[in-house]
Amino acid sequence: MWGRERLGGQASTSQRSEDPEQPPQTRRLPWLSRRMMLIGLIVVACLVALVFLNSILQRTQNAYLALALHLVRLAIPVFGLALGLLAALDIDPATPRPVRILRRFFSVAFVIVAVTVTPLALPTIRETRSAIELQKRYGRATAIPDVLVVARAAELTRTGHSSRFRLPTANKNRLREAVALLDQEVAQTTGTLSFIAQVHAQRAWTLAELKAIPEALNEAKLAHSLDPHNVLGNCVRCRCFRLTGRLPEADASCDAALNDDKGSALAWAEKGAVTVARSRAGSSGDDKLLSDAVSELRLALTANPGDERAWNNLGIAYLDLKQPSKALEAANHALRVEPDFEDALITKASALKRLGELEEIIPVYKRLTELNPNDAEAWNNLGEAYERQSALGTALECFRVAVRVKPDFEIAWCEIGRVLYVQGKYADSLAPLERAIELKQNDPDALVLYAGSLYYLGRIDEAELYVMRALDVAPRDAMALKLRDVVLQKRNGRVRRR
Repeated sequence: MWGRERLGGQASTSQRSEDPEQPPQTRRLPWLSRRMMLIGLIVVACLVALVFLNSILQRTQNAYLALALHLVRLAIPVFGLALGLLAALDIDPATPRPVRILRRFFSVAFVIVAVTVTPLALPTIRETRSAIELQKRYGRATAIPDVLVVARAAELTRTGHSSRFRLPTANKNRLREAVALLDQEVAQTTGTLSFIAQVHAQRAWTLAELKAIPEALNEAKLAHSLDPHNVLGNCVRCRCFRLTGRLPEADASCDAALNDDKGSALAWAEKGAVTVARSRAGSSGDDKLLSDAVSELRLALTANPGDERAWNNLGIAYLDLKQPSKALEAANHALRVEPDFEDALITKASALKRLGELEEIIPVYKRLTELNPNDAEAWNNLGEAYERQSALGTALECFRVAVRVKPDFEIAWCEIGRVLYVQGKYADSLAPLERAIELKQNDPDALVLYAGSLYYLGRIDEAELYVMRALDVAPRDAMALKLRDVVLQKRNGRVRRR
């Protein structure tokens, strides 16, 4: 019975296959299709081409050829990425399961390799383009290996750049690698004086990014002595002079850089920073200086919108011009470029404070304390923000951290006394207020708060002494005047009772 059924089924199958209306069925192996074989051959050819290109790039002395080869090397993994995606999608359901798994594995692996290699090729292309510009600037006599080294150091400096107070380790490593490359180049190069000046200028800029300001200034001076028209060297001199408070020399260095290249974004950014510093140093015509600074920084940002320092300096200029809304906008731009830029966070907090956005200030100061737990000023500002929100307990903790980090921080000691005074803990407020008066004897806030605590503790004569000291320093202090009247009334009433 079972045999007859099987024979019947086979007979019906053969009958169907012999039906003239049905197309003949042919056996095929979809996992060995011509398309897949072609894709495999192309992948192998791409890998061989990458190896061949790398060997040529190591020997080439032509910057244009190097750029073309880099572009081809970038195109190969992109092409491979497309092939890998095609291979992953072009799987026939009839393919045996182990073969499907193997094909998907190799397709995904090739996609991962292509996605990884592609970003690595982009910096090399930037380096080669920089090398071409350097060779154009300093002449064909400059050897390609030399300009490639300088371009590589410039790319490392660009990627290692950070405006944070404390450089991350990865950034430090890139900058140190750039310095090491430039040290070797200084020792080996036989190029023109102007090219050697560019090597020293690039080294000075890298040292400035490492916050080694004295060494950067010496290197920039050397570059200037070799080539007074080196724009990068003059920009580094400007920055170093500004950071060391030598503003006239900084201004002159910026002017020299702009005379040689009026389109330099870096020169305009440094010029704007110097103008802001001059305004804050108390030069005459502050508003005019600040307006000039805004114009200079706008020119810098038009050429380089990703300069977070220029955005922050623009925010500072707007703050000093009493335009907090624009200052907040500029600070937010800076933070989009460098989210952990402490200076921009401080500028943002100052703008929010002037706008009365007290709730938004707290996350900003919290972030500052996370970035630098030893920043006493940030802890004090966070405490003041909590104090304005009437969160006195949290504010007191912040002030205590501030004085723990910086024991001679008079403002924080005074704020501790103020919070305790507001909480009615007059006896406890005396010690921190005494410390504040010890650190700054003529602080009217500390003197008035100390006098008030003494008054509520019944020490009227001492309270009168300290309130009079406060009025000697600040004769129009409203709290001191009111406390003086209360103290005198109390003392006079006590005399009458006697």
